[in-house]
Amino acid sequence: MTGKKVTAVQINAPSTNTGSVAIDADPTNGYELFGPSGKVTLNPGMSITIGYQGAASAHAAVAAGAKRIRIVGTADDVVEFIAVCT
Repeated sequence: MTGKKVTAVQINAPSTNTGSVAIDADPTNGYELFGPSGKVTLNPGMSITIGYQGAASAHAAVAAGAKRIRIVGTADDVVEFIAVCT
């Protein structure tokens, strides 16, 4: 995805998760998917879908030094992560 711009994202936390899952930019080489201080927390069974209008100019491209997204939950929690890039 390096060099591409994220124009839409969908994140699903299955209802089988035992706790919440937090998604934000990784502290090392993080990609600010939700903005400079953005963070999303999904409880079991929750989903979020985001489409970025004007994404070509408003959102930074994925780069070698800015490409990591941190996903934190308990040991058995999972997410389904779909990104659309241009």
